Amino acid sequence: MRNPTTILPSQRRQHLVKVTELAASQFGLTPDRVTSKKRGSESLAFCRWFIWRLAKEHGFTNHQLGNYFSRDHSTISYGTGQLAFMLGCYPEWREEWNDFYKLVQKNMKTKYLTRKQTANRLAVCDRSVDRWIRADRIQAIKVGRSVRIPEASVDKLIADCTVA
Repeated sequence: MRNPTTILPSQRRQHLVKVTELAASQFGLTPDRVTSKKRGSESLAFCRWFIWRLAKEHGFTNHQLGNYFSRDHSTISYGTGQLAFMLGCYPEWREEWNDFYKLVQKNMKTKYLTRKQTANRLAVCDRSVDRWIRADRIQAIKVGRSVRIPEASVDKLIADCTVA
């Protein structure tokens, strides 16, 4: 089994939206169609199964996925079970899964910024970034004395502070 990528808590929904968009484009569907309550073609079911399997590998629960996709947890469990069966029986499914997994990994890599890069991007001083980190307005990862800020966290701060 592959090692799941670590997803920061505030990025979880954003991650699921991005994976849904990637899967929808891979299967020739729209993200709205994938997340709708309506049943559809086999390709729609397969697309959902791929998303659910990948999301479960990244720590999402059946309940969380059910809420996002307007399904109950047993439907999510059934779909991931069906995909596991198909991957075990059909090599072409395994190849398609591996291609999809690589596509998602390539597109979902998190870029981390230093305090100085973050300050330059926001046109503020380093101390402002430090204050935002201490006030939990922006997420940061601290390794020793080094601090790294996920780019998605900076984007979220900009979106939250944008005045209409």
